[in-house]
Amino acid sequence: MVKKQILALVFLAFSCACTKKSGAPKNIFRYPIESDPPTLDWSLVHDHVSFEVLHSLQDGLTQHDGNLNVVPALASRWEISQDGKTYTFYLRDDAKWSDGVPVKAEHFVTGWRRLLDPKHAAEYAYFLFDVENAQEYNSGQVTDPSLIGIKALDEKRVQIRLKYPAGYFLHIPTFAITAPQRDDVIQAHPKDFTEPQHLRTTGPYRLIEWKHDSKLTFEPNPYYYGKKPAIEKIEFLVVKEDSTALNLYERGELEVAMRIPALDLDRVKRWADYRSSPVLRGYYYGFNTNLKPFDNVLVRKAFAHAIDRKELVALLKGGQLPAKAWVPRGMFGYDNNVGIDYNPSLAKSFLAKAGFPNGKNFPRVTLMYDSTELNKLVAERLQFAWKNVLNIPDIELTTQEWKVYLDTLSHNTPALWRMGWGADYPDPHNFLDLFTSKSGNNHTHWRNPRYDSLILAGAKNMNPTERIEIYKKAQQILLEEDAAIIPLFQQSVDMVVKPYVQNFVVDPLENPKIKEAQVVPPSDKKRHAKLQTP
Repeated sequence: MVKKQILALVFLAFSCACTKKSGAPKNIFRYPIESDPPTLDWSLVHDHVSFEVLHSLQDGLTQHDGNLNVVPALASRWEISQDGKTYTFYLRDDAKWSDGVPVKAEHFVTGWRRLLDPKHAAEYAYFLFDVENAQEYNSGQVTDPSLIGIKALDEKRVQIRLKYPAGYFLHIPTFAITAPQRDDVIQAHPKDFTEPQHLRTTGPYRLIEWKHDSKLTFEPNPYYYGKKPAIEKIEFLVVKEDSTALNLYERGELEVAMRIPALDLDRVKRWADYRSSPVLRGYYYGFNTNLKPFDNVLVRKAFAHAIDRKELVALLKGGQLPAKAWVPRGMFGYDNNVGIDYNPSLAKSFLAKAGFPNGKNFPRVTLMYDSTELNKLVAERLQFAWKNVLNIPDIELTTQEWKVYLDTLSHNTPALWRMGWGADYPDPHNFLDLFTSKSGNNHTHWRNPRYDSLILAGAKNMNPTERIEIYKKAQQILLEEDAAIIPLFQQSVDMVVKPYVQNFVVDPLENPKIKEAQVVPPSDKKRHAKLQTP
């Protein structure tokens, strides 16, 4: 009797194990992110980690194809008025939220009004300022949201009215911040509507678990209008150290590792699974131009002329490109003749004119950056350059975790800090609008009316040749005349991808294209094998 009971228990355990195994996802894609996303509220998001995650969760009216052309997404088509100022988007009949609720035009009105609502202080609100009364509503000059130039003509038609024609406008609705919002969900769960049990999204995947500071788990959205993704589970794992991510990859616990540490690049470049390509992302240092000594443009110019970008990039060993211009290489409007060159003699001269000859009496300043290994290398190298060229020994390096760092930049901006900016859409307006007076992402506190006027003129102008000249003048003001920022290099994606992962790419906008990817595990299951070239 006892023996039969034991056999029955063994059989039951075996049956359970088989059932569990057969019901498990056939393939998993494990992807490292450097911190817990500060938010998944796409009206309030303003950092690359959150956008990296949201890319698989949310679709907008339009999207980019592999060549960064604008193609339909939740909108099946659109019409543009003859004067270029009115856009009418027709929503797909099969566009649904992850709970099966149809996507309606009113959901876009809710989302755009929420992004612009001044009570939210959304840093990306300025992205919609081409729209009628958008900036006025965001600044409080207009209090009636119905006056904003977006309305639902009916359940399936969204109309957007612009102040002026903007040649880049179709790129704007590709961006996650413009995705629709469900007012019913937000009203029911105002404090935690982004948690898995409440979150409703429109993209290829849906969030099923969020262990904060540890892991986010996605599975395919059963109501997605597009092709069902091949990967059945995505795990975004919070891995704060780049070296740790590489170790996990080598042990077979990640399908991809991004941001290869400089110390490991020489050996990793020999692997067959190593990939590198430039992306439309600039890496720069910014000044708080309201704080001494960087309220003095001569000091800012001195610091800029003291940096040898080629030497810096050689130290990093990746695919980064030295950059003194702000509009990146590969984008319309790129001009490497603008910006400040490495010139130690000129750097010393500017510092002396500012009242600090040979660094004498220069005050102690803090350089702040977010805690990654690459940022640490760059900060230490610049600290050395400013000591070596300008004889400034007292630059204190301070680091903060990503979420805390973002809050510090927004509310207590240090004198000297580092940041990056990746293209949200492939147009120079996206890079140059960042430093206008109205930009919520402009942490320099620098204001220049001439610069603002040029960026507005560039937005309105539909002539490519004239736009190039406008943006050249704008960069000369930003980088040369006022030296509000110091571009250092154009970043690259340096990563390793397991050979059994097919069709996974990171596009020039640095979006991970996971929905097109497939995981085909090798038969021997040696997922951690390092494929090295001879």
